[in-house]
Amino acid sequence: MFIPSFLLILYIAFKTTMNTSTDEELNRIAGLLAKAFDAKTWRITHDPQSETVFIGIPGLDRFSEDHIERIAGPLLDEIDLEYEEIVLISQ
Repeated sequence: MFIPSFLLILYIAFKTTMNTSTDEELNRIAGLLAKAFDAKTWRITHDPQSETVFIGIPGLDRFSEDHIERIAGPLLDEIDLEYEEIVLISQ
């Protein structure tokens, strides 16, 4: 599967129940993901209609899809949020 370098997308689908404050937990995970990919900033966008969260991380396109899955997978597995999908994008 070819992923353009200007927009690297990783889809991780999941359904869970809400356990902690959604904003706090999402911000915590986004911060951990940004740090894992050597970024100091991140941007979170939420589409309530599709229950999708987009986390933009600068420079994410420098990493291969496999590397992103290896790093992001365990972090995203630990969260307990109400979203159907989290999409990581390069800013």
